[in-house]
Amino acid sequence: MSPDRASDPIEVAYLADGAVAMRNAAHPEDPPLRYTAAEWKAFTLGVRDGEFDVEAQPDVQMSCCSMYDVGE
Repeated sequence: MSPDRASDPIEVAYLADGAVAMRNAAHPEDPPLRYTAAEWKAFTLGVRDGEFDVEAQPDVQMSCCSMYDVGE
């Protein structure tokens, strides 16, 4: 990820059926990525277990996630 892209916030919406939708807040016109409850659980367990850990890059600023309404 380049430093100019590090500031693009990712928005996460938890849907009624347990699924999750994610999108890039800098491009809200783009369709969200949707994940089933099982896919999201597998992802979050992988994060917890360090499956996606990368070496820190001190010059790259990461922003946190925010919630958004997908109209369901």
